[in-house]
Amino acid sequence: MCFMKRNLCTIVSVLLLCCMLFACGTPAPEPAPEPTGAPSVSAAETEVTAEAAATQASAEPSAPEPTPASTVLPTPKPTVVPVSDEELNSGALDSFFDDSVLIGDSMTVGFSHFVSAKRKNGGVCLGSLKCIGRSGLFLKNAYQIEIGTRSAALSYRGRAYSVSDLVQVIGAKTLYLLLGVNDVYVYNNTVEDDISYFDEIIRNTREKSPDVQIVLITIPPVLKTYAKDFAYDSRYNIDVNEALYRYCRENGFGIVELAARLRGEDGYLNRSYCSDDQFHLNLESDALWLAALREYARTQYESGAWIPEKTPES
Repeated sequence: MCFMKRNLCTIVSVLLLCCMLFACGTPAPEPAPEPTGAPSVSAAETEVTAEAAATQASAEPSAPEPTPASTVLPTPKPTVVPVSDEELNSGALDSFFDDSVLIGDSMTVGFSHFVSAKRKNGGVCLGSLKCIGRSGLFLKNAYQIEIGTRSAALSYRGRAYSVSDLVQVIGAKTLYLLLGVNDVYVYNNTVEDDISYFDEIIRNTREKSPDVQIVLITIPPVLKTYAKDFAYDSRYNIDVNEALYRYCRENGFGIVELAARLRGEDGYLNRSYCSDDQFHLNLESDALWLAALREYARTQYESGAWIPEKTPES
């Protein structure tokens, strides 16, 4: 009996020993391999990386969004409504001549009577343009008045004025000037003389009225029979007017073409436009003068240089 117990204990001990040896000798299973690619990151490392990214984002702000292009449309230019000849002749643009003055010699005196007759009984003619002339006022005379070597000759409301003083007193916005038709006969002016006289008159005028606009009117020709008495060639009239065009272009002044409307094929004054044997104009030529002024207003309107308060269609 005792022998059996000892054998049984021995067997149990052997079995236990085998189990222990088996447990110690069996290798533990290997962990599954990490996926191919970025190395694994621990939780601590992930936290540090996120903090660094946040710090970098705060240190380097993202570029601002581009400012969208302005959608404000430019102010459209007023529509220029073409003016027909019929509308022009009826005075559709005559408000262009408001607050203006036309100064000249005896030809201007005659034209002032023509304009007054048109305005009689409420007729429309060149807006509120004032026409002030003086017989015997030559271009050189007007120049001498400006430099003080001759007394003033232009009369307005009972007082005598030079061209520059008259413009200032009236407060004109635009000066239309016609002088020089017969200076060559009295003073033997050259083309250069005429331009220098105009320049002095205009310079004085703009010193006293800096904002006044200047518009010259081309000098009309004279009758051929009258010119012969003074050895006058029609080429002089053409040359002086070409010089006026250059002078106005160089200085930004306006110019109204009257001479070409009155000139005949021979370069002298068309006899049908003359009221005497010299150069004074009749009613037909005054109508051409009116047409020349209105045509100048149309060019200023259609070029956009002048915008009337009321368009011709309104």
